[in-house]
Amino acid sequence: MQTNRKTKIFLLLIAVLLLLGCTSKKTIKRIKPPKPLKYEIKDVNALVSDDMEAVKPDLDSNLSAESQKIVSLLTDYTNKAFLKPKERSLRNNIFLAPFSQKLKEQEGDQWDGLSLGDATSLIKRLSKTEGEIPGLWIYFNDNLQPLLASLDFNFMATYELKDEQLAHLKGQGNFVLEAQNENRWKIIGYQFRHEIKSQISRPESKNEQNYPLKLERVRESTSWEDKRPITILLLGSDSRTEDIGGRSDAIMLIKVNPISKKAILVSFPRDARINIPGYGATRINNAMAYGGPKLAVRTIENYSGISIDYFAVTTFKGFVRMMDNIGGLQITINEPIHDRFAGAFLPAGFQKLNGGQVLAYSRARHIPGGDLTRASHQQHIVTALFEQLQNHNSAFDILNLIPLITKNITTNLSAKEMFILAKGVFSVKRENVEAIVLPGYMKTIGGASYIILNTSKAEEVFEKVKTL
Repeated sequence: MQTNRKTKIFLLLIAVLLLLGCTSKKTIKRIKPPKPLKYEIKDVNALVSDDMEAVKPDLDSNLSAESQKIVSLLTDYTNKAFLKPKERSLRNNIFLAPFSQKLKEQEGDQWDGLSLGDATSLIKRLSKTEGEIPGLWIYFNDNLQPLLASLDFNFMATYELKDEQLAHLKGQGNFVLEAQNENRWKIIGYQFRHEIKSQISRPESKNEQNYPLKLERVRESTSWEDKRPITILLLGSDSRTEDIGGRSDAIMLIKVNPISKKAILVSFPRDARINIPGYGATRINNAMAYGGPKLAVRTIENYSGISIDYFAVTTFKGFVRMMDNIGGLQITINEPIHDRFAGAFLPAGFQKLNGGQVLAYSRARHIPGGDLTRASHQQHIVTALFEQLQNHNSAFDILNLIPLITKNITTNLSAKEMFILAKGVFSVKRENVEAIVLPGYMKTIGGASYIILNTSKAEEVFEKVKTL
């Protein structure tokens, strides 16, 4: 009897323990794993030779097949570098597999900005992902074999950190890819930056630093599709670092008509006395120092009555690096230049200048003509670039240039917009470029030296620009 009672108590205890076990399982908070990252393609374009509107048999199927390969490559990179960052993949740079060997050699060990890096140690789990490809362009030859591709992409992710806080990651960039053997693609150029909002921190990297050139739309509503003239304001900052600031050492307005394939360059002497909104009449180069490129744009628009679509600004160091990256500049100098203040010691005649020499030539003003001659030298550099690039204006050539462009520029333009802009600008031949320096005379006002522009002549020039 006693034994039966003990047996019943023992079985009751077992039942209670089992019941408690079941109950505890029900109270466990189950965290659903995030859905796998899936990039949504918004726009896909094919280029066949130089025909952007080409319709050929099998083009759609080839475009679809290559698009899938590129999206797969991008997804794999994003997962390994940011969304599923195993210690091994980051330490051994496995996430760099899609990058070409040449690009890896050029970049050395400066890859921190292309992955989470040390921030991985703070992450407990991934909770959400999203990805989008606003634009993908693939260039095919006449046999419909893929050659090059360019894509814009952005993604976001939410992480749960080990301290139970949340971190939000946003990444945005552009990759330029080259088709290689075995139906593979490799990244040959990139522009990429990411931002994390939380306690996650990571070492500063080369990819986070300033770029030699900044190119932006003046207005977000600007949408240029190679169907109308385009106006760009070029600004050369006198900053001795690569931080864009200071005054503008070069101020040049460029208008390009892609239909007539003509262009006009108008240079403003840096000491020209012009009204700057909010600051009154002073040297035009102060607009950059007072309010950055946007105030410089507003100042030129107010004075000229010309609407500006884009501005591009660079610094001394950035300009030198950019010129060296394109292999220097071939130019014919009419008279020898000797200006020890600018470091310009150049003989007359045809020659190839490196980045430092081009900068010195653009800055020389302790020569006959002073500031007005310097402005004409700056125009000479731009027209020489037109001439140097006029034989490289095919779609294939421009796509080949994009790795250099993306490597040297920070911009709010898409790859597609940069391609169309470059194609329109590079289509103009040197002989169809008119260069004008706004005329004026020197005058001292309040102890400061200015150039007083000839208003009537300036108005004639601006009218010519408007009607191009």
